[in-house]
Amino acid sequence: MNIPLSNSGSYRRPIADVDTLPFEVSDDLVVQSVAATFARAPLRPDELRDIRLIAFVLAISAQLSAKQVATDRFEASRIVVADDRLRSVSGLSLARVQRSLSRLVEARVLEQVADDPPSWFRLAARVMQPPGSGQYMSWIGVVPKIAGRVPAILLLRAILDLVTVPWDWTRLTYEQLATRASYSLGMAQRGVMQLLESGILERADHLGRGHDYRLSSWALGRGPIPEPVQLPAEAARQSAQPERIQASEPTSQSMNANANAMSTMAVEIGGLVLRVPVGTQIRMTLGADGEPQYEVGSELKIIRRG
Repeated sequence: MNIPLSNSGSYRRPIADVDTLPFEVSDDLVVQSVAATFARAPLRPDELRDIRLIAFVLAISAQLSAKQVATDRFEASRIVVADDRLRSVSGLSLARVQRSLSRLVEARVLEQVADDPPSWFRLAARVMQPPGSGQYMSWIGVVPKIAGRVPAILLLRAILDLVTVPWDWTRLTYEQLATRASYSLGMAQRGVMQLLESGILERADHLGRGHDYRLSSWALGRGPIPEPVQLPAEAARQSAQPERIQASEPTSQSMNANANAMSTMAVEIGGLVLRVPVGTQIRMTLGADGEPQYEVGSELKIIRRG
């Protein structure tokens, strides 16, 4: 006689708290949903980055507001509100935010319920996954540090996907981060620098390829949030101005070397070496896509691509 090892009837009873298990929005599932929806008219890389950024910011918002909505825990944590704070945190213009929201709804990443207010959305269960490193983040302290800084937000999303234990060191390269964030190499470097400057990310330099990174203790809720560094008024004013590189005057030694060295100098911009007249001004600005642009004198313009 065969005797079952367990009561098979128990498998027909649902787990009572299955809907209260933690979750997070999967960036990969968001990309897959959007790519499938717009397969016949693929989106540009910058449009897809906007969508991923908005989905990430909304997912953070859902975690922050879950305890404030008086309803079922799982449903409450899926509710997100697209108000003016979404634009200020994401750093995108109103038009780009609205366009991204519309595409997220079209791709069924966001859902709207008839009884909800117009600005309320619900994150679709189809893009949820078990939580990863993001579950350890102290978003209340982190969000103000990255608000409005698009590269920092996108690189933080990439880092959280690539690290397994956020408080331990993980070897990462700029190439890995740029690929994960769908960013240029230069913008990936910019995002990492913003995270390092804000204290959210820590880096251990070493010889060889890549660096070791980990999330700071306060970003993981294990310490007090550091006070922002106040710059002197003059330093703050200068930091807001476009960078100007003034070609230096030749030294007496170089003047004696030869006449050519006395009238020109070598300048390297993104790996490109130019010889320009001494005294030429080189002006660096950021374009609409966030890429650095260099104006050499009044006639030459260089756009750097990572």
